[in-house]
Amino acid sequence: MKKIKLVSDFDGIWTDQKKESEHVWNYIVSSAAELSGKTQKDTRNFFRLCRQRMDKDPGKYGWVNAGEIAAFYKEDPYGDNNAIFDFMDRVYSNFPPDDLTIEIKKVRTSILAKYKSLAEYSQECFAVPTGRHKSEGKLKPVTSAADTVKKINSLNTDIVVVSNSTTDKIKYLFAQAGIIVSGDALGKRESVHARGDAKKFFIYNSDTVLPSYLEISGKIKVPLRRSSYHSILIEEKPDFVVGDVFSLDIALPLYLRMNKREFSNLKVIQKIQPYTPAWVKDYLNKKDFKGKAFTINKIEELPEIISMNMNK
Repeated sequence: MKKIKLVSDFDGIWTDQKKESEHVWNYIVSSAAELSGKTQKDTRNFFRLCRQRMDKDPGKYGWVNAGEIAAFYKEDPYGDNNAIFDFMDRVYSNFPPDDLTIEIKKVRTSILAKYKSLAEYSQECFAVPTGRHKSEGKLKPVTSAADTVKKINSLNTDIVVVSNSTTDKIKYLFAQAGIIVSGDALGKRESVHARGDAKKFFIYNSDTVLPSYLEISGKIKVPLRRSSYHSILIEEKPDFVVGDVFSLDIALPLYLRMNKREFSNLKVIQKIQPYTPAWVKDYLNKKDFKGKAFTINKIEELPEIISMNMNK
């Protein structure tokens, strides 16, 4: 009997991002306040005003890589942190002065007095607090992780966790749920295997094997040239892919499902988060994707989705 394979994202699927993302945000506020000389209250208000301006046209902002929006604003809390700093760079370069843009210039200048770029600062603001969150024993799997993995594996289905996070972080988290995870590319694989540092956010504009974009609407075009992720999908040949950030996790597998014969049996599963944009849900509800794209609200729904669609 052929093994079924589920390629799964990590953060937001097997982790509860709420506490960790709050920890990251508090670090950003504290750090930016210290660098700029503002109070933390004033710094929170400053970022709130930035978000208000971004909310007027969220399709313009996001986590930028190689000049492209790798994940759009409001798709993911960590991506949103990158989006805010990208917004600050764009405002500084292109917007006429007003009270907010003048304040952005001050904060931006204070950050660049210590860092080479806002992107470098943003990366540190992710790496430091998430590292602390893990070292303090606060990184925990969702409570249903062990039971859900057991049910999925009982369906003759292996799980390959493909994530931008490190393999060590993936192994650490699953160990909290008593789940053994392999991670050696050349060694024996367990029924849960980790492939970290997937670089799903890396856009390779020179890669003409893939089209430039998956066009969602006039304002939303998701870059597809994610060569590192594409290579992993080709190597793994999954039957199912699950993720919670459409641009990072789902867009490329969905394109492959609709356009490449070798992926003709692939099904994609979008986990809906409280912040998942309406455009994601509307797009996945298109008739063209019936039986090919699914949405879930919690990972406990995964075994049933797999069971009902594994032979279709």
